[in-house]
Amino acid sequence: ERTLPDGRTVVVPGRYLRASDFNGKLGQKNNPEWKTVAIDQADKIVLPNGSIGFRWGAGERDDLGKWNLEDKEARDNGPVKLKLSLMEGEGSEYEVGDVAFPYFGGIDTPNFDANKQASATDDVIVRKVPVRRIRLGKAGDERYALVATVFDLTVANYGVPRGLPGENAATNYDQDLPYTPAWQ
Repeated sequence: ERTLPDGRTVVVPGRYLRASDFNGKLGQKNNPEWKTVAIDQADKIVLPNGSIGFRWGAGERDDLGKWNLEDKEARDNGPVKLKLSLMEGEGSEYEVGDVAFPYFGGIDTPNFDANKQASATDDVIVRKVPVRRIRLGKAGDERYALVATVFDLTVANYGVPRGLPGENAATNYDQDLPYTPAWQ
């Protein structure tokens, strides 16, 4: 979390959620810190094949050969269908969070005109993003992480309107908001 000069509290994107973040490391003995997790269509945390953690490891191991892009859950080799966005599907559970992204367009430089934005504070621009609070620990050792999908973060950064309450997104190309033709 970060507090902006105007007093708002926002979150800042950090890193991918990994198997090593969970108690028990989701059962992964080989390179759990290099195995990224995802959310499937049933809103469950899954460990899909394919991340770099499946590529390397010593000798015979249970994840040998799972460095591929098959739509499979690495723990049971069953089929998996990942969510692109937390907003997908009926009954999807998410909250709307304020996420701060770097905004370099408002910085005065000798080569480019600055484009100050009313919504940009302290060289960041705040966007609305669907987020979900994930429990990482078990009872008695609980800790939580606020997570979003890579897709949700990307479209929020570009200001794509998605119908979220209070979102700072252009509704037409003539608005002087980041990434519109008028902004350039």
